Amino acid sequence: MRLIKYILLTTISLLLYLPNGEANHLIGGEITYRCLGGNNFELSVHLYRDCGNPGQDFDPVIQIGIFDANNNVVDTLEVPFDNVTEQMLPVQFSCVGVPSDICIHRAVYTTTTNLPFSSGGYIISHQRCCRDPGVTNIVDASNTGFTFYTEIREPALLGCNNSAVFNSVPPYMLCVNQPMEFDHSATDEDNNFLVYVLSDPLAGGYPSLPTTVDAPPYDSINWAGPFYNINNMLGGANPLSINSDGILTATPQTQGKFAVGLSVYEFGGNGIISVVRREFHFVVRDCQKVPVAKFEVDNQTCDPILSVEFENKSEGNGWIPVKDFKWEFDDGTFLIENGSVDFDTTVNHTYPTPDDYNALLIAETENPFCRDSTYKTLTVTYDSLSADFDFTYDNCSSGFVSFQFENTSNDDYSNILGYEWLFNNDITSFLEEPFYNSTTGEMEVRLIAVNGQGCADTVVKNLDIPMITLNLDAPENICEGTNFVLNENGSTDFQYTWSPNDQFPNPNEVSPVILADSSQIFYVTILNELGDTCMLEQPVEIHVPPSVELMTVGDTSVCAHEVDVWATSPQAVNYEWANDMEFDDIFQFGSYTATVLVEGTQTVFVRAIDAYDCSATESFEITENVVNILTGDDDQLCRGDTTQVMLTNLDPDHQLSILWSSENGEILSDTTQSVITVAPFDPVVYHVRAANQYGCETEDSVFIDVSAIAPPLEINIQNDSIYPGDELQLLATYDPNYTYFWSEESTLFGNTIHNPTVAPLENTTYNLTVRDEYGCVNLGAVFIVVKDFSCGEPYLFVPDAFTPNGDGMNDVLYVRGNAVNEVQMMIYNKWGNKIFETNSLDEGWDGTFAGKPLPPDVYSYYLHIKCFNGEDYFKRGDITIIK
Repeated sequence: MRLIKYILLTTISLLLYLPNGEANHLIGGEITYRCLGGNNFELSVHLYRDCGNPGQDFDPVIQIGIFDANNNVVDTLEVPFDNVTEQMLPVQFSCVGVPSDICIHRAVYTTTTNLPFSSGGYIISHQRCCRDPGVTNIVDASNTGFTFYTEIREPALLGCNNSAVFNSVPPYMLCVNQPMEFDHSATDEDNNFLVYVLSDPLAGGYPSLPTTVDAPPYDSINWAGPFYNINNMLGGANPLSINSDGILTATPQTQGKFAVGLSVYEFGGNGIISVVRREFHFVVRDCQKVPVAKFEVDNQTCDPILSVEFENKSEGNGWIPVKDFKWEFDDGTFLIENGSVDFDTTVNHTYPTPDDYNALLIAETENPFCRDSTYKTLTVTYDSLSADFDFTYDNCSSGFVSFQFENTSNDDYSNILGYEWLFNNDITSFLEEPFYNSTTGEMEVRLIAVNGQGCADTVVKNLDIPMITLNLDAPENICEGTNFVLNENGSTDFQYTWSPNDQFPNPNEVSPVILADSSQIFYVTILNELGDTCMLEQPVEIHVPPSVELMTVGDTSVCAHEVDVWATSPQAVNYEWANDMEFDDIFQFGSYTATVLVEGTQTVFVRAIDAYDCSATESFEITENVVNILTGDDDQLCRGDTTQVMLTNLDPDHQLSILWSSENGEILSDTTQSVITVAPFDPVVYHVRAANQYGCETEDSVFIDVSAIAPPLEINIQNDSIYPGDELQLLATYDPNYTYFWSEESTLFGNTIHNPTVAPLENTTYNLTVRDEYGCVNLGAVFIVVKDFSCGEPYLFVPDAFTPNGDGMNDVLYVRGNAVNEVQMMIYNKWGNKIFETNSLDEGWDGTFAGKPLPPDVYSYYLHIKCFNGEDYFKRGDITIIK
């Protein structure tokens, strides 16, 4: 309670000398600190105001609250305003044509305090109400204040640390739909690691109590609408963001005023040392574009005459046209491009001596106050460096060339400090004169020389040195009769001599072709392009094994689709069987025998391979003459029936001899014909044998099953008499192998099933024919009597009372009757209101109306029935509900 009284009294006393209860001219601020030693710290509160609001001055005295890590108040400081610290800050956009009310004042309130070590450190804060009511991204901005604070953590107290200090203030005004990039980085005296993050702006102070010293934690402002939040403080598709270097970027897409917050975290070896929070406002307006001076230049120039090219990359538009560009070179030279409208131009300037220089570009308009300038620093030195080299080589070895490189680079102005050699953009050497063995005579050699001025020169030479590339590694064995190339793809830059001479039509060919007919040794002598200074001699030996002999079964005719064939060779260690002479379709590998599937006439190829991978190939034809017949399917008969059994010749070119036979089945026709007529008495198998003109034959058989029993049949009915219009089901003996056919289909439903439904209107006989799987037949019949019927009582009946009490007995009122075609029943209460209606005998009344039970009473009904015989029945009556 004492703390609350203290804060309240302090706040009231401060209000006595405030010029205005609310400070809606404030646009931001932050708190920083410096360690003075001995636990003494200098605290600085930086406040920024929009000086375009007349009569809104900085508070003459502000309050600073100091709190420990548990949010307990440690001290409250009153700091007076020193006018000397008030500054008019420049507005970044001076040529955008905006109203003159855009300006910023800054005030710095400074005091010192003693902060002894406290576990968790301190929070230093200042609070003030209220904001400009025109702030767009905050709800109720005019009643929402500011809270600025900094955190001094334990490492800062122990190490006498200074807080990070922002290097500059963000531009107060931004242009809508124009990119903004601002260096919002901070500087830390202690060189600790800094991290930048966006933070929610904090509320503080109240309209009734503009200055206050509230303890943390502090409430964030209420963002306006769903489009504004910590991740998108300005709204739009290109949110405000800050990177690890403190670069703040955004492209605002909405005009207005926007509150923005960010923090810089200072890290050391023990984690976070301090936190400084800054809040500021952006005013986003529609601006005219201004000229932007930009140019590009190589920062390191090594031109031999000290001439430097500057490329003008300035930007602008027709609203404020550029009158001219002015270049200033700090060797005392000036250059003006009068009336230039082409921004993409180049300027050359020659400097008098090597040195470091500044170059300045000024873009001027008709408005002397609306211009832009930029400068860059560059180093200008002479370039007298010339990279070069020479080399010698030795190509007398097969497969590589040896190079010795001689560095001939020179520099008349500076010392050469280093060399870098690249051979085919891969192997690198930093020696002045390297030695290198190359596996190719064609090579790109690149030398880069660097002098003491940082200038570099490069020389590239493409070397093309003949290299001996002998391909004399003959196969261990060469098959007899094979053409073999010696030294295939050999270099034509050398002279070759092959021996013995009688084996070579031209003994000086680079890559001679020889016919392998016997084992022998060849020799080659090679001279390089220098003639007698280099000579290489080398032998090459070839071995030709004995030729492969192969024998096969020869052409043959067979009576099977599948046949085994063979081949033999004294030298073979392996065999390949194929359907084509190129042996792309190999169907068996390894064995001297093969199984062949024959279709008509087929050519088979076999290759015998010896231990040296030499081979011999033979082929032969196999003709397949298999008898292909087709007999009919097995059949079923009833005893006493006749049928035909058929044989079909599937190869019309074959002339068949046919013979049918049977052990106990009678054959009624010629047994040598393809079709015979039979009349078996019992189940029997008929055999047939067929032979063609090539001596091939085959056998087949047909089985005929004979049945002497009529299929069992019985027809059952529930009742043999019904009323007209009623339905009755007939039940015949069921067998899945039976087929059914009922007659009198006009009043029968399902005449091909065993259990059809019937609805006769007069006495009717229903006949049934069944046939089993053998084709045997049985007959049956059933007679149905149709009773006489009168369309009225007692055949039609309505109860005069029922008990809908839920006991399961007589709970529903139904109309009962037979041979009813149509029904209509309506029930009324005693006032004549219809409470139930039905058009179906299956729908009854449960004694309710509109879902609610009716009380016991007498109810009237009207009934109309149309019977199947076409008569109508009408009745009016009463029904009593009893409960």
